[in-house]
Amino acid sequence: MVYGDREIVGEGLKTPAAPFHRAKLSNGTVVIVNENHRLPIVAMDCWVKTGTANEEETLNGISHFYEHMFFKGTKKHPVGELDRLVKEAGGYNNAATSNEYTHYYVVLPGELNEHAMDLLADALYNGRFSDDDIAREKLVVKEEINRSEDDPASKLYTLLFEKCFHGTPYAMPILGNKESLDRITAQSLEDYHGKFYVPENVTVVISGDVDPDKAIEAVDKQFGRVKAMQGGGWADIKAQKLTEGIETLVQKDVKQVYLAMGFLTDGFIQDRQAVVNLDVTAAVLGEGRSSRLHQELVETKKLAISIGAWNWDMRRSGVFWIDAILKPDMIEEAEKAIFHELERFLDKGLNDWEMDKVKSMIKADHLYDLQSNASIAGLLGFYETDFGNASLALSYLDLVEAVDAESIRGAFSKSYDPSKYVKTLIVPFGGEGE
Repeated sequence: MVYGDREIVGEGLKTPAAPFHRAKLSNGTVVIVNENHRLPIVAMDCWVKTGTANEEETLNGISHFYEHMFFKGTKKHPVGELDRLVKEAGGYNNAATSNEYTHYYVVLPGELNEHAMDLLADALYNGRFSDDDIAREKLVVKEEINRSEDDPASKLYTLLFEKCFHGTPYAMPILGNKESLDRITAQSLEDYHGKFYVPENVTVVISGDVDPDKAIEAVDKQFGRVKAMQGGGWADIKAQKLTEGIETLVQKDVKQVYLAMGFLTDGFIQDRQAVVNLDVTAAVLGEGRSSRLHQELVETKKLAISIGAWNWDMRRSGVFWIDAILKPDMIEEAEKAIFHELERFLDKGLNDWEMDKVKSMIKADHLYDLQSNASIAGLLGFYETDFGNASLALSYLDLVEAVDAESIRGAFSKSYDPSKYVKTLIVPFGGEGE
């Protein structure tokens, strides 16, 4: 075995995600092992540095479609073998695609299961793309698209990203569209796989009841045998700043109004502390029943049925958005109330009690999220894939602690402009705009 950069990260830190072992195999694959013996459960999570951000518009959705094809078997292992192994062992497996990553995971009781790891590695590098499987899976994904179009919240999110990131891959839906799916062939899948599913783009994370040395050796046995090759890197995406407000309205068969208001932010590779500042801002304004927007618009003024605030950050850009469900006759008044709260936040800030409450809430949520080996593997895999450094996951709570009233106001004021934001609305048929 030949490893480079073998290290133990986070010794002495009080977090379930530390310490962890990190090694790089000779072919470029990164291996991360979090050893803990609290429960006899092992999570194996394979992360690939690709997603919608690396797609061409003509083949939008190919990242997610490849995720579906991952489970169609290989020459070595027939379709369904991984599912049967996991089910018989009492575990679970799944996959997910996002803008900037795709990952495949298996969680099993007991010790490290090398057969499951063999199945994962074989599927990752030796997928089988038959025309029949492609045709059947297109029908499955098209039905996903239908459900997404019919779901108001999902449609609202798609519209918001389409307008916020117009002209960039971030604007494209992760599921793709029916026209782009129809263009996907066995050859386009092979080409996509050959470009992005290469060892230097792969991180294998193992968390649970394992010996780190044996776990790294097992990963090397299954994933390290693939020859190193030059693959495609991250797309150089530059989202344009808004020069004016953008409004989109769609009528659907709904009873209420669905509203989203988005403000563009910088990506996390530019200023990670600013991203954390916006995480705290979102919690203050719109997380939970005690948040400012909920108290003002739902509890006091009865203008909204529900309301929340979110900070979605990606490598090169992001969006801070507020979404709400309103009664059809409350749109204008609700918007005014939202802007009033945002202006009050920027003008007055927040007091020490409110800051302490929000920090405690974020810390508790973060630690609760790390109570399973699957979530630990997911956190470390995400940071290694998108940030290029899993150790940064261990400093998130330190960045939260560093936030103060002025820093969150400064971060929000940089993105907030009431004349330059994206507004998307889904309204009942015959409602506003007709």
